Amino acid sequence: MAPVANLGIGTVTTGMGDVDLYKASGMKLNVMANFLFRPDIQVGAQGYLGFTNLPADEPSFNSALTIIDVGVAIYKHIPVTDQIELTALAGIHITGQKAEPSSDELFLGFGARASVSADYAFGPGKEHVVSFAPALTIYGGVADTELIASDFGLDEPSAALEFGFSYQYRFTSAFGQSGIFSLE
Repeated sequence: MAPVANLGIGTVTTGMGDVDLYKASGMKLNVMANFLFRPDIQVGAQGYLGFTNLPADEPSFNSALTIIDVGVAIYKHIPVTDQIELTALAGIHITGQKAEPSSDELFLGFGARASVSADYAFGPGKEHVVSFAPALTIYGGVADTELIASDFGLDEPSAALEFGFSYQYRFTSAFGQSGIFSLE
C-alpha cells in the first residue's frame, strides 16, 4: 500500500466555487509484472494493475471513490552504481472509476502513468530489489453511464501523485532477468 495525493480528482464547480468530493489523500496498491526484454540496453515492459481508494470529503457526499487501472508501460534501468539504479517508466492504462456504492455503474476512461524510481539491489545475484518510486498518474475525463460523470467531478482531466515503496524478486527466465509480481 502506498499513500497517494489527490490532485483534482472529484472537484465539482458549483455556483459557490469548487467543492472537493474526495479527500486530498488516499491509498493505492499496485501489482506489477516486469519483463526485461532487452537486457543489453536495460529496457523492459511492465504490465500493471492499480487499485486506488479516495475517501469522501464532502459531508453530504459519503461515498469513497474506487479507481482501478489496467495498463502497460515501458521502462529503462539507468545504472548509478553496482547496486543502485534509477528506473524511468512511462505507460498508458484503461481506468474504471466507481463513485456510487449503491450502483454497479463503472465510469470508464483512459490515463497515463510516469515515474522515476530509485532501486537498490542486494543478494548474491542482486535478485532482491527495494525501490522508492514516486509516480504521477494522469486521468482523462471519464464517459457518462446511467450516472453523470460531472456529478462526481470525474468529467475533467485530473491526476494523483503516488509515493510507492516496493520489493521485487528478480530471476532469470525465458524473458531474461525480470521482477515478476512486484507488489507496491
